[in-house]
Amino acid sequence: MAQPDVIGNNQSSTDATLPLPASLRRFWIATAAVFALTWITAQVRYWMGLRYNPFTQYPFSDLYEYIATFRYVHTAAFFHPPDAPAVAYPPFGAVLYRICYLTPHPLVFYFLIAAAWLGAGVWMLRRAMMQRGISALTATLFPLSIAALSFPIPALIERGNIELFLWIFASLGVVAFVRGRNNLAAVLWALAAATKLYPVLFFALFLARKKYGAFALSIAAFIAVSWLSMFWLGPSISLAFHGSLHNIFGFQGTRGNEFNLHELSANHSLFQYAKILAIILGVDSGRLTIYYYALFAVIFAVMFFRKIVHRPVENQILAITSFMIMIPPVAYFYSIVELFPAWALLVLAALDAERAQVKLNGFETTLRLFLPLFASFVFLTYPSVFIYGGLIQGLLLLILFARSAEAPLGVAPTTSSAKTAR
Repeated sequence: MAQPDVIGNNQSSTDATLPLPASLRRFWIATAAVFALTWITAQVRYWMGLRYNPFTQYPFSDLYEYIATFRYVHTAAFFHPPDAPAVAYPPFGAVLYRICYLTPHPLVFYFLIAAAWLGAGVWMLRRAMMQRGISALTATLFPLSIAALSFPIPALIERGNIELFLWIFASLGVVAFVRGRNNLAAVLWALAAATKLYPVLFFALFLARKKYGAFALSIAAFIAVSWLSMFWLGPSISLAFHGSLHNIFGFQGTRGNEFNLHELSANHSLFQYAKILAIILGVDSGRLTIYYYALFAVIFAVMFFRKIVHRPVENQILAITSFMIMIPPVAYFYSIVELFPAWALLVLAALDAERAQVKLNGFETTLRLFLPLFASFVFLTYPSVFIYGGLIQGLLLLILFARSAEAPLGVAPTTSSAKTAR
């Protein structure tokens, strides 16, 4: 049986128009309801004089943050600017910022990239849904409205973060991967990992399938892109390497040790719970970092290579994306956009199951977990009763990761070896 394909090229079209499965209809309605409740809650809070909103007061602040820094590009001062913030991203991430700044209007350029990507994403899912029998109108309105009503997408654009480019690379890598184009997926995921480090987890999918050539290519592409970026940034590869590492981990250390309203609400990293433990133990949370990474490295390795590799591709993509956005000490709300490829695969899996008249146990429960993750962290935050959106969403991501190891979420399992392949 063919794998679910995010752009539908492995599925033959059908003349019959099928209704949207009940699970997707309910998700659609619930998304609109959560959006409406968020708006109502915001109005009530405003009327009550509660102005809490730990969001940026300066729209597109992430996009504009490093303009002054790039006056020092190609010099040692770029990594330790005297009067500007240091770029807290890997070298290729810095290059992407530079590309934006080289355009006449960086914000317009960013908007055009975002609009083109959102249009392409909606079109790909629309096409795949239509090839599974869904009408053109429903196949258009469903992904379009979910994108419009889900908080992480407009929040990412409002912040102007470089996560947009990572989202594009990672998502296109998923498209290539489910189509069996492993080498293309390897290069795309290497670009994503070179933008921010955590997408390196996608490389595990090649090991799971014993695609050692693609795995080697992903490592080589990651090193090549990073090396070329350091060569361009200058003034030397050695200085660029050490300067980038210093700034990345310096930023992670500073922000990762913060424990305030903004972090509790907008940061869904599980390291937030390590901070709470550090407070209870009366120690600096930085002392727990090595134990935190070691613990979750073991958890990921055991669960992924012993259980998740024997689950369908939907489970595997969900496991990777949920894990990679909950583990970094700094993981703000906009990084949740990385869940959309996994969500799209689940949408197509629901259609495949409906056509095959197969029941996917626990599927709708898993799908419902996306609702509070796609919602605003402000809607989930009530400081007066010690409820914080970041802590809630971190736990939900952990539950998603755990569920990816359980019942199959797709019709056609894709496993790690020939003896378990269908």
